[in-house]
Amino acid sequence: EDREFDELVKKMVNIYQLLSNRDVFQMFYSNLLAKRLLQSLSASIDAERLVAARLKPISGYEYTSKLQRMFTDIEMTTVLQSEFVKYYEENYSNLQPNIVSVNILTSGSWPLQPNPYNLVIAPNFLNSMQIFTKFYASKYPDRKLTWLNHLAH
Repeated sequence: EDREFDELVKKMVNIYQLLSNRDVFQMFYSNLLAKRLLQSLSASIDAERLVAARLKPISGYEYTSKLQRMFTDIEMTTVLQSEFVKYYEENYSNLQPNIVSVNILTSGSWPLQPNPYNLVIAPNFLNSMQIFTKFYASKYPDRKLTWLNHLAH
């Protein structure tokens, strides 16, 4: 199975090399990769990383570094989420469990747009968002947290 996938990636890279307008491919690939990563639809992060590694010699560092940052963000989010759950249980055990699941994404690395909608957030969810914001600010006081609620699923 790994060998089949490796052959498929080689064929994809060969086709990619023949493209005259690689920017269009990169845009679509980045958007679809982001969707797979954010919605946990990827069959294998290692396979996704392999594709990015194979694109690097052709696409260059700038494009593939953004892809690598996306993978790193997802990995770091897993760690941060478990730390948040522990923080929530230790500091807010008196509240009804309503823990948000958050992805922390590096701006500029993800092909995402700001929230185009004026969403009204339910009060109990808003409370959880505020608790997460407080948690995040305590860990990273120099970082700015921007919510992209329209990406929730």
